[in-house]
Amino acid sequence: APVSLVVNNDELLATSPSYPAKDAAEFVAAAKKRAEPTPMASSGIGSIPHLAIEQLEDATGAKLLHVPYKGAAPAIADVMGGQVAAWFGDVPGMIGLIRAGKLKPLGMAAKKRHPVLPEVRTLEEQGIAGVDTNNWYALFVSARTPPAVVEALNKAVRATLATPAVREKLLSMGADPAASSPQELAAMLKADTEKWGRLIKAKNVKAEGWTADTRRGG
Repeated sequence: APVSLVVNNDELLATSPSYPAKDAAEFVAAAKKRAEPTPMASSGIGSIPHLAIEQLEDATGAKLLHVPYKGAAPAIADVMGGQVAAWFGDVPGMIGLIRAGKLKPLGMAAKKRHPVLPEVRTLEEQGIAGVDTNNWYALFVSARTPPAVVEALNKAVRATLATPAVREKLLSMGADPAASSPQELAAMLKADTEKWGRLIKAKNVKAEGWTADTRRGG
């Protein structure tokens, strides 16, 4: 049973500070000029970062090579090292590196700008529509939970997220606090299940163990 959304967790397109593109529009333009596909990292096959790459390819027509890793840490390391051109990742996992100047943000794959990075334009603002990747976190309980308890939990989440200290702590970590009603969370879950399901089916994305061969495709 859905209780409440807790934080939005939109994906950010980021690259090494040495990469010549200053934003997502320039990144796409450069990728279109390349004879070979531009390599982009993800935290694994079927992950939201992987699906964001698929969305970007469909939205722009740029040739992109999906390079899956075993998690975000090695993917980020190779982005910073220039082994791959860029990647989509969660803001909380990158905000420290961005503040330290070790990663360069190119654009938010979201409907609005991130409150922690208000200067970073969305992809849509840069003329790239159709890349929308909220990797949200929410609270669920057993379906057997009485409605009154679900409502009480929802009120508690709302009250907690409205507390300035909690909100500021989450924002400092790169998270975007956002409560919802149980009905709104249920609708979000249904919409995202359908959206990602269509993309996974269209791209024939299959979960599998990482091997050397999977680095060449996805």
